[in-house]
Amino acid sequence: MAVSPRQLLPLLALVLAAACSFHADYSGSDFTCPTPSSHCPSGFHCEAAHCVAGNAIDAAPAGGDGPIADAPPADAMLTVCQLAAEQPPNDNCAGAIDLTAAALMPGGVTTWGNTATYANNFAPAVIVGCTDKPEPGNDAVYRLDLLAGDMVTMTMTPDTWDGAVYLLDACTGSATCLGGSDVGAAGQTESKTLGITTAGAYDLIVDAETVSSSGCYTLSVTIAR
Repeated sequence: MAVSPRQLLPLLALVLAAACSFHADYSGSDFTCPTPSSHCPSGFHCEAAHCVAGNAIDAAPAGGDGPIADAPPADAMLTVCQLAAEQPPNDNCAGAIDLTAAALMPGGVTTWGNTATYANNFAPAVIVGCTDKPEPGNDAVYRLDLLAGDMVTMTMTPDTWDGAVYLLDACTGSATCLGGSDVGAAGQTESKTLGITTAGAYDLIVDAETVSSSGCYTLSVTIAR
């Protein structure tokens, strides 16, 4: 049904009377708001004359001059140990955290953990070519379901302690280790890339070469398939 200019006038008046309007410089999802937050769309609040999402955090540059810049994500303001505290426990095989799907995504997955209160369940020192260290420290377990031809890169950075990372073909103390890394000192990153020749369930272990070494860490895993 056609709408005449006379019929459009009341609608136009309502739009002009509203506090928020579409901003020409945006894609259509942002609004300007010269009046309080109550006049912004649901889920937005008024900030610097614009309706912004309710969880948006803006920070002005030092001195108060210049454009307003987005603040870093909330995760960036938490410590490694605080991020680790948000993760489920994974001290043993039964609690292994499955990272497969996330690690297959572009860029892989980054997670956090804390072995301070965990036990020592693995010690693959007898397996030549693994980490060449005894690894009697507390350990955390992650699961990866891999296919032949997959390339797995695991990178672990301990907070202030000396850690290790390696990949087992089963979640047992007598499993075969495909390889790992334990070459850095306290706080230094350990990283290893491994090629998979046999499909199956594998277990990524975060560990330490001494009994007294444990703590918070950042773990990143990518699977190239």
